[in-house]
Amino acid sequence: MRRRADSLVHALADFQESLSRHGVAIEDVNVSPAGRHAAPFVLRESWTIALGGPVAIWGAINHWIPFHGARIIARRSVESASDPAMRTILAGTALVLAFYAAQGILVAAFVGRLAALVYLASLPLAADVNLVFRERLRAAVRRARTYFLFRGRPKLRARLQADLQGLRTEAAEIERQLQETEVVARA
Repeated sequence: MRRRADSLVHALADFQESLSRHGVAIEDVNVSPAGRHAAPFVLRESWTIALGGPVAIWGAINHWIPFHGARIIARRSVESASDPAMRTILAGTALVLAFYAAQGILVAAFVGRLAALVYLASLPLAADVNLVFRERLRAAVRRARTYFLFRGRPKLRARLQADLQGLRTEAAEIERQLQETEVVARA
């Protein structure tokens, strides 16, 4: 059993190395290279960009100075490994709140208090959209790249799918054997 588990671990490492070498994420192994799947993907992602892009840009613009300022402050004097992370969190919180307050005061002075409240409420939402959007955009670019890779190399896709299925089957078989051994040991 031990040899079988070790073999599975080595096969998994080889599979991960192959994915890395080709720049394919494990969740993208089943990306279809068929042309009929491209149009819905492009349409879906285009709507995401059209709707989320402006809000994400708004969030990025409004948080760029405080976030980068926090990183600069965190790197100034490092005494332990946890210092940069803790200082980034503390400085980021303080700078974001200070920037929100300054922006709120400016908007209230020029447009009014109600507009300032709406504006301030939009800032954390825009920051969240920016973080989600960036990850979504990265995933879409990665999936599109994988799509073109698999269109050009269909045998690679088939091999990766077969390897992944083989790993899943072997893992399930090892789990089944372990459960059987456990049942026998209890009896």
